[in-house]
Amino acid sequence: VSFEVSPRDGRFAYVAAMYSRAISLFRRNAQTGELSFDATGSYLSNWTTARVTDADPKSFSLPKGRFGYPVRSLQGIAFSPDQASLYAVSWSDGALSAFSVNPQTGALSLFQTLEDGGAQGGGGASLVDGLMGASGVSVSAAGDTVYVTGALDHAVSAFERDAASSPPGRLYYLDRVKEGERKVGTFRRAPRSFDAEGAPNPPNGTFPTRLGGSLRNWSHTVQDVTHFEVGGAHYVAVAGSEPPPGRTGGCGVFRWD
Repeated sequence: VSFEVSPRDGRFAYVAAMYSRAISLFRRNAQTGELSFDATGSYLSNWTTARVTDADPKSFSLPKGRFGYPVRSLQGIAFSPDQASLYAVSWSDGALSAFSVNPQTGALSLFQTLEDGGAQGGGGASLVDGLMGASGVSVSAAGDTVYVTGALDHAVSAFERDAASSPPGRLYYLDRVKEGERKVGTFRRAPRSFDAEGAPNPPNGTFPTRLGGSLRNWSHTVQDVTHFEVGGAHYVAVAGSEPPPGRTGGCGVFRWD
C-alpha cells in the first residue's frame, strides 16, 4: 500500500504491505536500481511469519500482537528527512508507529507505538486523539512534526518529533482537528499536556468541512496527508473522497503555525 526510498542516500527501499502485515526492506543498487530483498532488516510481524486466523481454536485467547499488531492493516509509511526514522500508520489498530533505521544496513527496529485514546508518552496528561482509522502519514520538511489522517475520526492529527531522543524520532501528541468541531486557523503547538478536548469552539467561526462525513460511510472521508512549504509558511494538504452524485474527491489545505 505504500513505498518509500531512503531520502538521503537512496540505498534502501521499503514496501508496506497491508495483507502481509509487514514492512519489507530492499537494498537498492545505485548504478542499476536493482532491488534485493533483505528479510533480516525487514519488519515482519508475528502474523507475517506464522499466520493464525479466527478459525484457530485458540485465536480468542491470543494477544493482539499475535495477529500482527501494530501493523494489522498498514495504510502508509513516511521517512523523516534525516533518514533516522520511518513512521507507519495502521487502520484497524488506530496506531502510529515509529521505527529506527540503521544507517549502515537500513534495518528497521520498532521503538514506539501511539494508539487512538492511549497515553501520549513523555509524561503528558492528554490522550492521543484522531487516529481511529489511521489512513495517511507525512513528516514536515524540517523533520519536527508528523501529521496523520484518521478516516474514521474524520481528523488530522499533529505530533511533535524529537530528533534528539534516543533513538531519534520519538513522538509526542500535539493536537488534532476534527470535522466540524472547531475553527481552523492553525494547529496548536501547545505543551504536551494540552487537552485538545477542552479547546473552545469560537462563535460563528469557520469550521472544517473537508475532513469527512458519516462514520458509517468511511470511504467518503480523509484518505491521506502531506506537508509542504511556500515562502516559509507551512501547509498541510489533506486528500479525501466525497459522496455521490458526481463527486469523486477533494483536497483541503490548512496553514500550520
